[in-house]
Amino acid sequence: VEIHTQAGRQTEVADLWQRLQPWRSQLKLISISCPDHPQVVAYLRDLYAIMTPLDIPLIWQTDGRPMSGDLGKGTTHATIRLAEKILKAGLPGYVQVAGGTNAYTVSKLRRLGLLREPRLARCPDQGPGAQTPAPTVAGIAYGSYARSLVRPLLEKIDLEIAQGSSWVGGAWPPGGQPIDKLAPFWPCSNRVSVPKMESTSALVQGLIQARQLVGALKDGGG
Repeated sequence: VEIHTQAGRQTEVADLWQRLQPWRSQLKLISISCPDHPQVVAYLRDLYAIMTPLDIPLIWQTDGRPMSGDLGKGTTHATIRLAEKILKAGLPGYVQVAGGTNAYTVSKLRRLGLLREPRLARCPDQGPGAQTPAPTVAGIAYGSYARSLVRPLLEKIDLEIAQGSSWVGGAWPPGGQPIDKLAPFWPCSNRVSVPKMESTSALVQGLIQARQLVGALKDGGG
C-alpha cells in the first residue's frame, strides 16, 4: 500500500490506517510518500507511531517535486535534499527518492555517498569490529522521467500489435530471426524458459531501458 500524504494530515492517516486493519494480515509493504516541509520529520515520526507495531517493511518515499513532470538536471536536487534529511533523522524503515528523479539521480547520490556500494549491500561485513554503514538510499522511484521514456514505446507497441508483429499472449512475431534478448531481465534465467523476441521489438527496447535505469542503481552502471 502506498499512501500519499503531507505534513499536518495525522488525523486523516490515522483514519485510513484504521480502515486498513481488516487487511493488515495481507499487507506485504507500506510506502509513505510525502513532500518536504519544515515539520516533515516530526510528521513522519507521528505516522510511524500511528502505524506501530509494524511487522512488514516500511518505505519513506521522499517526494521532492510531486508530479512535476519537469525532467531537467536540477530537478533531482529537491528529492535528494529531502532524502538526506530523512536519513539523518534515523526514522525506522527504508528511504526511496522520488519526485524529480531522472538520469542524473544515481550519479548525484553516488557522489554524495548516499548509495551503498553493491558489494557491501550484498555481503555486509558482520565480523568483529565491523562498523555500522552510513545511512543510504534504498531505492529510486522513476515517475515522469520513466513515463517520458515509455510513452513513445507504448505507441510503437500499439502499432506492432495492429500490424501483428509484436509478441502478445505467447504469439511470436511471424518471420525474421527471433533472438534471445530477455535473459538479462530474468533473475534466474538459467532455470526458466526465456521467451524470444525480435531485437527491434518495442517491448524489448523498453525492457533494455528499464534495465539500464535499474542497473545503474544496482551494480554501479551496467
